[in-house]
Amino acid sequence: RAVKYAYANVRRYAAERQPPLTVYGTRKIWDTSLAGIAMLFAERRGRLRAFQQRLWPSFWRRDLDAEDLGTLAAVLRATGVDTAGFEEFVAGEGKRELMKIQEEATRRGIFGVPSYVLDGEMLFGREHLALLRQRLFEAGCATRADPTILAAPYLSARNELFAGF
Repeated sequence: RAVKYAYANVRRYAAERQPPLTVYGTRKIWDTSLAGIAMLFAERRGRLRAFQQRLWPSFWRRDLDAEDLGTLAAVLRATGVDTAGFEEFVAGEGKRELMKIQEEATRRGIFGVPSYVLDGEMLFGREHLALLRQRLFEAGCATRADPTILAAPYLSARNELFAGF
């Protein structure tokens, strides 16, 4: 039931985009641990955002196997990351770091993505972005307030949501 709800939510957001996005259901339950380790590797080299922008759209279009080490290494290289030491990182330090992150997430009660923790409160789901933005502004962490964000049920037209930090 939770998976069906999650896909229904994805379809709602996809329908709000112009042009609307096509959403494919998953063919299997993916183990994205290897992709998580690759993200840690990219982050250490200052290329996390570029890596994610190349990785996830291809994954969701079913054009990329996120469980394949060679595929992930190719995506890293395509985003300008030198992959020397990547396999060793996957087997050792990266695996340990990901396990530590997952253990901390479990300790905090995080059960899925996207999840956000602000002042100890965990919020699950994209629908909380507007509330997070407002709370960050109120805490002095954002440079501008936008009260219209809280009224927007979907944020597809609000891509600048976190602009101005």
